[in-house]
Amino acid sequence: MTSSTSSLRSSKINSFHKFLKRILWNEFIFDERKDDVDEVNDVLAYLHNRKMIVSFEREGQVWIEVKGKGKTKLKPFTGLIHNYLESCWIVLRSCLYLKKTSHTEKEWLKKIRTLGDRMFRKGEVLRAESLSQSNYANVIRFLADAELIATVIKEENGGKKETAYKLTENRAEMEVLRRRLFKFL
Repeated sequence: MTSSTSSLRSSKINSFHKFLKRILWNEFIFDERKDDVDEVNDVLAYLHNRKMIVSFEREGQVWIEVKGKGKTKLKPFTGLIHNYLESCWIVLRSCLYLKKTSHTEKEWLKKIRTLGDRMFRKGEVLRAESLSQSNYANVIRFLADAELIATVIKEENGGKKETAYKLTENRAEMEVLRRRLFKFL
């Protein structure tokens, strides 16, 4: 939820949950037996019982509004995932390096680290925790699972084989991901 928005359609909240769960799948443990809608409803019930949100109906749809101290009390919860989202942002930005040629994992991680450091110094990334190499590796795994990047085997001098990455043809889907993620930062 963006900071300027204090009320959202419940369907939008479900959409945000599904998107964030997909991106953060490698970072957190999710109960695969539980339906996404049930997960969201449980959280909304928890927040409602603590008077942080209210729900109302408008034009036949359920809306959720953050109330009073809810804005202050919910801020730490957003902070829990902010660094992961910034890590994802850094890796997505670094995909430009894969536009023309594939890079080995080692080469690409070096470029990602350099870009992340530069973004942090410029204030484009706010949390030092987002510069975590393990976060980067999990984002790379997510991008590979989503078929936005592909692995190729590069043979180095001496016959040593290394995993390398290249962009797939799913450029439009990558752009949708980039734009959607940016809304959360």
